[in-house]
Amino acid sequence: KRRYKLMNILYCKKNMEINKQIEGLVEVFVEKLEAKNPQYLKRLILKVFSGSPKYPITDLHFWNGAEQSETEKEELAIIFPGSFLKVQYLDEFCKALGIPAIGMNYPGHGENELDVDINTLTLEEYIHAAYYKLIELAKKGHEVILIGHSLGTIIIQLVLLVLSAAQELNPELGMDNIKGAVIMGGGPPKVQLKDYLATFKERPGALLTTMQMMLNPVQFADGEGSTRK
Repeated sequence: KRRYKLMNILYCKKNMEINKQIEGLVEVFVEKLEAKNPQYLKRLILKVFSGSPKYPITDLHFWNGAEQSETEKEELAIIFPGSFLKVQYLDEFCKALGIPAIGMNYPGHGENELDVDINTLTLEEYIHAAYYKLIELAKKGHEVILIGHSLGTIIIQLVLLVLSAAQELNPELGMDNIKGAVIMGGGPPKVQLKDYLATFKERPGALLTTMQMMLNPVQFADGEGSTRK
């Protein structure tokens, strides 16, 4: 028993040293960014590095033969939808891309909504899940193009930030097959209250819409994920 206890103490001590080393490297990486919100970014990166997400993404949708695409160097679009909506609302857009495309529904969305209540999730949990699913989908060696709408644009930007940190800590963890990102109707990863107020001043209707979405998000999407008027 004493030997087991000693081995356990040594293992925990070694593990703590590794964690402190990673935390130090992440802190150096974030400092280089000269970001206004370094603590938030550090916490986000360390959360993703902590291991597999608590709520993984399992609900995927495929267009233009993406489920059968195995050819390396072939272009592959990975779709990040907006909040409260199922990725199926981008069906016509994805078909029109003309290249294989895979869309993901975040935790609490689509079939994933059976696993967790959407009202209990944070942005960090979306990013954590999306990061690991992207790593999984992009392993085949395709030339990957990330396409995001609304919330998806913020997730893409922060996922790319985490990927950059991973590559700096260990180049083998990085990805050199992401060829570009398309941002549609998005915003910066960290928006301040004054930015929202400026938006609502220019577009008063946006305030009412946002309040309605927060109070009753279900009314903005039907069972197929199409937006309602």
